[in-house]
Amino acid sequence: MFIENEKYQDDVPAVRDALMSPRRLSRLLFGAEADAQLPTPAPVTMRVERAWRDYQGGRLGSVIAALPGLLRTAQELEDRAVRGEEDRLECWAVSARVHHLAATTLSRIGESDISWLAAERAMHAADGSDDPLVLASAACSGTHALLANGRYEAAMELGDTTTRWLSARVAHPRCS
Repeated sequence: MFIENEKYQDDVPAVRDALMSPRRLSRLLFGAEADAQLPTPAPVTMRVERAWRDYQGGRLGSVIAALPGLLRTAQELEDRAVRGEEDRLECWAVSARVHHLAATTLSRIGESDISWLAAERAMHAADGSDDPLVLASAACSGTHALLANGRYEAAMELGDTTTRWLSARVAHPRCS
């Protein structure tokens, strides 16, 4: 069920701005300063899980209001990951979770164009996490975005591909 976008239209531009920041175009041009203090994943995880609870509780206004800050912080976590910090995999996983939330929420309120952008970022961050479950979860955001854009066959293809890919990893987990 899609919710009327008019209810959130005042907050959506801030989400769009966070997703379409020029910083997102090039790490080389807009990378973090060498001495910049970047966030660690643990506090961000708590914030994103609170936002997911709001989503599940139907408090979409709270989610939309939280997304611009979460998306900017996700970018900073990715910058931290690119620096090669020990927690880089967790940084990518948290960024994937933030972008998944953004894609799913934006799809739900009828913002299908930017839901696709958020889903693509969720998948990219999930790839960096090296965690099959994070990638499978991010693929859900991709299917939501594809469905919101009327791309039903593509949504099925993504779902089927994800299922096959994840099944192979569950049936034959890699050895450590």
